[in-house]
Amino acid sequence: MPVSIDNTIINTEQLGLKTLGQVLEYINKQARVAVAILLDGKSPQLSDMDTLRSADTEIHTIQLETADPREMAMDALIDMQKALDQADASKNRAAELLQRNQAKAAMLPLNACLETWQQAQQCITQSAQLVGINLDSVEVGGRNLQSMANHFAGQLREIRRALEDQDYVALGDVLNYELDETGQHWRDAIISLSTAVAQAK
Repeated sequence: MPVSIDNTIINTEQLGLKTLGQVLEYINKQARVAVAILLDGKSPQLSDMDTLRSADTEIHTIQLETADPREMAMDALIDMQKALDQADASKNRAAELLQRNQAKAAMLPLNACLETWQQAQQCITQSAQLVGINLDSVEVGGRNLQSMANHFAGQLREIRRALEDQDYVALGDVLNYELDETGQHWRDAIISLSTAVAQAK
């Protein structure tokens, strides 16, 4: 059955590609990544990748769309950098409301800020994986990205502990002092990773 990559039919028999998994490996060797898969004209369930990868190219019609992983990573990092500016504003707003003893009102901007920071951490991790970059090999201000991510995870635990204890004084201190430069740290991390992505082969 026909197998097409970016609307071009490939000769799977000549290339020795008997399964969808082998086709995906072939794509990876071309420095591309599959971003859309159609199996017999339908989008398959991605929850069972082992079964999907075993799909026989002689039985199924397979259509794949691919993208350059470096371009995908760079686009995601650029979008994340923009979102971090809003996160800083939300963090400052939450800290201001806590100083006014308006803890309930502070939760909305605080949650928005934390969500964006967590997304930044995920974006950095996933972008690095996409391009095959080890986070230990990328440094930001004398620390590697993996160490930075671990440090941030510890800060999040402090925030959760303060929220559980309803200790809003401690929460305000964390926001004003310990997390004062977190947004800038994530921006620096994105810049460093973007440089590494651009230099990746």
